[in-house]
Amino acid sequence: MDSVVALDLSGRLALGDGDELLKQTVRSLLTRGINRVVVNLAEVSYADSSGLGAIVSVFLEARKSGAAVKLHSPSKRLQALASFGRG
Repeated sequence: MDSVVALDLSGRLALGDGDELLKQTVRSLLTRGINRVVVNLAEVSYADSSGLGAIVSVFLEARKSGAAVKLHSPSKRLQALASFGRG
């Protein structure tokens, strides 16, 4: 049976401001056998490239362990950061 945990983030997701906490939290969940994590970004007021890097990091770590991370309500800015360089 799949275990699902939702993380409701709020405030800033930036260098030194939540990025490491997100990675540590998801890593801890994966270690405890949680295999589905939903990251709710609806209340994140600001995200920079370090915040995006943290999201990518937890996504890749989850995938490597056979788990999944899904994003809910990413801001327009975060979507723009994620799509930078696509073309």
